[in-house]
Amino acid sequence: MNRLIADLFQLSKLEARQMDFDIQPVSTEDFIRYFDERYELELAGAGLRFETVAYSLRPEAHRQAIVKIDMDRIDQVLTNVIYNAVKHTPRGGLIQLHFIVDEHSLVVQVQDNGSGIDPEDLPYIFDRFYKKDKSRNTAGGGSGLGLAIAKEIIDYHGGRIWAQSRVGQGACIAFALPLVKGGE
Repeated sequence: MNRLIADLFQLSKLEARQMDFDIQPVSTEDFIRYFDERYELELAGAGLRFETVAYSLRPEAHRQAIVKIDMDRIDQVLTNVIYNAVKHTPRGGLIQLHFIVDEHSLVVQVQDNGSGIDPEDLPYIFDRFYKKDKSRNTAGGGSGLGLAIAKEIIDYHGGRIWAQSRVGQGACIAFALPLVKGGE
């Protein structure tokens, strides 16, 4: 119950833009290195395989690409998304973390090979309290606030978040963070 109250309070503060953020410039190279190492042991301990893939659609400028982010808040986004992937991926399953640097953004994708998301649920998964199984209580899973919080954090950063899925073939939750333009 305390976790639910804390999540709801945080979401309300995020929606009202009353949450403090510590925005710092971070190179995409440092970002990728940090998150590449961050989840590997945790997922192995959960009986899952974990892979990271990083590539750039602008190889000549990859090392100079910068995002302005609150690293702790983006870590919170990835933790929420990866936690959801873990819940819906069977032991021995695969969770992949993809990093793509294009001309305008850093795209982060969390891809799993779990149960997937029904097409009728996809438009609502970032809504507060949305759960596929309405009868499920919070003792068996999350509060239904994790992805809503993730969406608010990504929105605050000027990015966007979305989901793609095929039932029985897994899901992909992705977000894009804008790259810093030349003189910013």
